[in-house]
Amino acid sequence: MEETIRPDSSMIEEFSYDDETQTLTVTFCKGGVYSYSGVQEDVFQSMKDADSVGRFFLQNIKGQY
Repeated sequence: MEETIRPDSSMIEEFSYDDETQTLTVTFCKGGVYSYSGVQEDVFQSMKDADSVGRFFLQNIKGQY
């Protein structure tokens, strides 16, 4: 099942996670949609709960998946 989140972020317009394929898809405010494979569900949950989704993305997703 895929879940889509629309955070209050100046960097990320929305992000979604497909638990069957472990794919995180991120849509950026300035354009561009990127998919990241092999993302564990707990990482997605942490991103949902982060105080700053953009900072979480930069520290935990970008360059790691």
